Amino acid sequence: LELKNNFSARASIELTDRYEAQMCKHMAKEAKALKRLVLLKKLSSQYRLALVTNETLRTQLKKLSVIDPKGDYFEFMLTSEEAGVEKPHKKIFQDALKRLKLKPSEVLFVGDHPEKDMLGAKKQGM
Repeated sequence: LELKNNFSARASIELTDRYEAQMCKHMAKEAKALKRLVLLKKLSSQYRLALVTNETLRTQLKKLSVIDPKGDYFEFMLTSEEAGVEKPHKKIFQDALKRLKLKPSEVLFVGDHPEKDMLGAKKQGM
């Protein structure tokens, strides 16, 4: 919008809304095809699940509205916005541990980024 000299808050929000609607549609299709909801149901029946993310709260809430619409699977979500730092900073992992009331050795961290997720969690003893 800025490159087209067409920026406005309204246009930006409308574009974001369209993007998020398509993202949610894609996620729902992918979740069904990959049986992610079946996996989350099984995991949450045996373990406490939480999300720790560098994404914005709004984006992650949109995603959760697709994969966990009733809040059945995840106990909480901690975003970098809330923590004031992004992974791999130790604070975001420590904040999650405090909320879980668990020691690092009691937590299995699953992530998709080798440094931000896995190295950050490992440095905290997860």
